[in-house]
Amino acid sequence: MKIKHTVERITDFFFSIVTKKDRHYADILMRDCCMSYEKETGDYCSYRKRSGSAENLIVHSGMLSNMSDVAIVIQGPLILDNHFTLNTVKLYKRYYPGCKVIVSTWNDSNKSEIDSLKTAGADIVLNAAPGIFGLGNMNFQIVSTKGGIQCADDAGAKYILKTRSDQRIYKPHMLEYFKTLIDQFPIKQEVDSAKQKERIIAVQTTVGGGMFIPYFIADFLYFGTVQDIRNLFDIELDVSPNRTKDERRIWLRDLLSSNPRIGDYYNITAPEIKIVKNYIKKYITENLEDTVRGYWDFVSNYLITVSWDDIGLFWPKYDRYNESKLFRTYSKNDNTDLYLQYNWTFQNWLLLNQGFFKYKPEFEKYYMQTCDKLNLKI
Repeated sequence: MKIKHTVERITDFFFSIVTKKDRHYADILMRDCCMSYEKETGDYCSYRKRSGSAENLIVHSGMLSNMSDVAIVIQGPLILDNHFTLNTVKLYKRYYPGCKVIVSTWNDSNKSEIDSLKTAGADIVLNAAPGIFGLGNMNFQIVSTKGGIQCADDAGAKYILKTRSDQRIYKPHMLEYFKTLIDQFPIKQEVDSAKQKERIIAVQTTVGGGMFIPYFIADFLYFGTVQDIRNLFDIELDVSPNRTKDERRIWLRDLLSSNPRIGDYYNITAPEIKIVKNYIKKYITENLEDTVRGYWDFVSNYLITVSWDDIGLFWPKYDRYNESKLFRTYSKNDNTDLYLQYNWTFQNWLLLNQGFFKYKPEFEKYYMQTCDKLNLKI
């Protein structure tokens, strides 16, 4: 840790020096850091920048579309650092002036920031925070998402884009992209589409091998009809005991110490699996096949998945500085048994949907392995 802090101080010093005259000199230092990394490791390294302010992004008004039938629901606690949630609202309102942007948060939120969000054009839903947090704080997501869905429904929206207050989509035209995907890939006639009006779009998870962990669909983002998204969140609040971050970390470590199977571990710990399984049992089939085969059939028939890069999704959390690890494009501990690079990107979804990826019984072996194979760090 001492070495880490020393490196951080040295890095801060160099950046403070080079940016005194012109902040763009920081790009030269970043380039040189990448060059040094490549020289010393033999791997390739690049970097990307994202504007922290919505005002700094160019929006071409002639390219804007009328997305007034879509409501963007931003759920969760307000991120006050750099006014992240506020700047996200400002960006979306620039991309979609006629689109309703709903921030569904908590009734004890910062009043000044709430006023700024209203000024920026957001509709505000203030919810009472649940007393029981639920597995991985899932009850907070359920309550705030339901509040946002109701607001969108009351406003007459046909579609909902459900996102998190600590994430931002940078690429313009994401709503047009989502609607086009739904139009191009309707639910097949042989599938009972009455159970689901149109496909639901989800984004790839950050967990390696997500394609082989049954029903591990990321809950960061969903796009679909108001009714389909409402049904997706038609779930009772979870009654798991409240845990602080430190208590959850201890609980996870204790669980891993018993070396459970990969599938069992994620079934116990992942709220996103609970949400998807509950939805399938309520609205698709009571006879849920808890296998990779059943999972792939559901994904192919009822969902469309996209990658983070497809929409420019940004999450200033966890491994944001190491996107190869976050996106699972490159994992040093991957091997032929782990499939860590296989996640639900649009490319992988399309290859499954069009029959290039074919199910094999051996795929069931993945989640039957024990967790020591993953070398998880909690």
